[in-house]
Amino acid sequence: MIYTDEEIKTSIINDLKKMYNFSDDDNNNNDSSIDNNQTYVESARFLAGEPISQFTVVALTKNCVKKAIASNLDYANKIFGISLQGAPKGSSILIQTDGTITNNNWDLTTGSEYFVDNNGSISLNPDNVLFLQKVGIAASPHKLQLQIEDAIAN
Repeated sequence: MIYTDEEIKTSIINDLKKMYNFSDDDNNNNDSSIDNNQTYVESARFLAGEPISQFTVVALTKNCVKKAIASNLDYANKIFGISLQGAPKGSSILIQTDGTITNNNWDLTTGSEYFVDNNGSISLNPDNVLFLQKVGIAASPHKLQLQIEDAIAN
């Protein structure tokens, strides 16, 4: 049987939730409307494998999430969301995997594609990366619509 990338991502997320007894966070926009356009988000809690700041692009590793770094091929195609909060190593962290993320500190170019860079941030044109992996498209200067795609060798 052949599985789509979305089916694989969903399966990995569900397996991690079961493994670490994490559950969907009902108090943080999980499956709830966040704007008048009926945009829905999916978020879940995971184990932080290192200190992670709020609004960091994260990747699934063996048993936790870590800051995605586009100069490390181990993270190619393992990116699955953006942290909605900061967390120290070993604690639970809320990760948004779908929908629109709002960060009033962003100054995004509406309609432009954003990629992961070498710091776990989003960038229009990441420098010195080994792969390009799209994270999303700017819906406005402060909103990113997650649209994570497959990595491309750079």
